[in-house]
Formats: sequence, structure tokens, C-alpha cells
Amino acid sequence: DALMRELAASYEAGDAQRFAAQFSEDAQTTDASGRAAIRALYHEFFARPESRRMRFHRLRWDDDGPWRSRGTGRAELATTPFDGSAAASGVLQLSIVVEQSPQGPWITGLHYQ
Repeated sequence: DALMRELAASYEAGDAQRFAAQFSEDAQTTDASGRAAIRALYHEFFARPESRRMRFHRLRWDDDGPWRSRGTGRAELATTPFDGSAAASGVLQLSIVVEQSPQGPWITGLHYQ
């Protein structure tokens, strides 16, 4: 799915503007409400000099009406600081809501634990 590939690519590039552009203006995530808050949160996170990796596993999509899909699955995240300090990684359980709009698909909800 192109939307999820772009989300991962923008995460790995550390581009908060591009990352936030995948979300609707009023998107809700576990950590932020609204595209501007998502952009600010990830701008701060991406300011750390490190490499990042995001991989999605076992995403399962179900239609929730004619214009909305709900996905569940896992995301594997890893970061490696350039200063040689310890790398971090983890697997998150995801719940994603994507809605179609005239401009294309938007993530309207992204919750993880």
C-alpha cells in the first residue's frame, strides 16, 4: 500500500513535514491530536542524529464503510544513534484508520502500544 510505504519512508528519512503529510488535519494518534501536533512531535524526535527503520508486519485491512478502512498489525521500529550509543528497537501493535478523500487517502487514526 503506497500510503504505508510513504509513511515508513518519511519516518526513515527523518522528515517530519513529509511524515505528517500522511495524516488528516484532525488525525488522532496515541501521542498527538491533529496534523500540526504530529508534525511538531516528530520534528523533535527526528532532530536526534540517528538512523531509523520502520517495517510493517501482518497488516490486515477491513472496510469500514465505502470510504474508510481499518487496519491492524505490527510495526517494527529501530533507531541507531550516530554517536555510537546504544541502539533501540521494539515491536508495536497498531490500529490504523485510513479514509479516502478527493486528495487521496489520509491516516485519520493511528494508535499503538
